[in-house]
Amino acid sequence: MLVIFDFEVEFFQRHGINAEFVGHPVIEELAELSFPPRELFLEKYTLSPETRLVGLLPGSRKQEITHILPDMLQAARLLSQKYRVVFLFGRAAHLDKELFEILPDYQELSIIECSAYEVMQYSELVLVTSGTATFESLCFGVPMIVVYRTAQLNYLIGRQLVKLKSISLANIVAKGLLSSDRAVPELIQHEANGAEIYRQAGIILDDPSVASAMRRELLAARAKLAEISPSPRVAAIVREYL
Repeated sequence: MLVIFDFEVEFFQRHGINAEFVGHPVIEELAELSFPPRELFLEKYTLSPETRLVGLLPGSRKQEITHILPDMLQAARLLSQKYRVVFLFGRAAHLDKELFEILPDYQELSIIECSAYEVMQYSELVLVTSGTATFESLCFGVPMIVVYRTAQLNYLIGRQLVKLKSISLANIVAKGLLSSDRAVPELIQHEANGAEIYRQAGIILDDPSVASAMRRELLAARAKLAEISPSPRVAAIVREYL
């Protein structure tokens, strides 16, 4: 079996399945992207160099938007009262606009809609719903707070079935599948509220050493996965069977 995360090798081997880590295609994809310097991004939107940029990535599923976006925006409101901040908002294009009808209730916030990758590239902190976006944020080395909330019954069932200590790919990749250590904060269920998201964000925004340490750990995890380029490796393995 060919796997795209290094921690998967040990997992499958414990179950008697031979597995080989071949690298992750997202890292290969991101390596081909280029972004204008931050200064040009700020200039494009007439923002001063002192502006703090905080990303909002509420998810790509209807349930995620419903459960998580309101608390993200509440946290954003609190942050805007303390910092000179602009929020970079990544809206999944396939979602109905009606899901975001709450946004006009937060007209006092400075929000710029852009692509998810632009959010990750230019933000100094991202508030992100648990999912693939946490791994992509890891690849950008951007400090993040992972949030997740679902229906309480779903959560209770999930707790009985899932034995992982962390739910985000960012932490699993950076720390290991079964590790209880975390590279980035995770706020789950009742902890995923506006006040707690704001508190955690303040810890990162107020202390550059916290953000720097988080960034270093995320980029180190990316570097480990980037040691192998998946396309040529997979092609070479498949060629052996032809």
